[in-house]
Amino acid sequence: MNKEHILSEIKRTAEANGGVPLGRGTFLAETGIKESDWIGRLWVRWGDALREAGFEPNKLQEAYSDDILMEKFIALTRELGHFPVSAEIRLKARSEDSFPARNTFARFGSKQQFAAKLLNYCKAHSGYEDMMALCAPIAERQPSQERLKAMRHQSPTL
Repeated sequence: MNKEHILSEIKRTAEANGGVPLGRGTFLAETGIKESDWIGRLWVRWGDALREAGFEPNKLQEAYSDDILMEKFIALTRELGHFPVSAEIRLKARSEDSFPARNTFARFGSKQQFAAKLLNYCKAHSGYEDMMALCAPIAERQPSQERLKAMRHQSPTL
């Protein structure tokens, strides 16, 4: 794999993408050119390769604010009529580009911790009585000792 080939593929795929260069993962899927073909061999960062191909590096997505995440989760909860499980969040994120990925909500902690934070959010704003009724029992639920032990050894999930 040589530098000229990779640069030409960056240009070709960017042109096919409306003049916007692809991210690393999409570039791999489109071209079969692996990160190991260029990283540490030709360039240190993907942005360096993009610059050499004549493009500005792609901008990182900004983090969602807590309020936006709460509102998106509330909208999904209302749509479903119950507190969403992980697979429902994943499905929503795959079917709607503006919906955050499932792991984005992990910053709120366990399901019980997230329900407690949602409950506090809803108490601070009007029009969320339905959500308060739904979140209160989940937030107040005490995990069993066995689940507590397991939770200490795993990352939080919804």
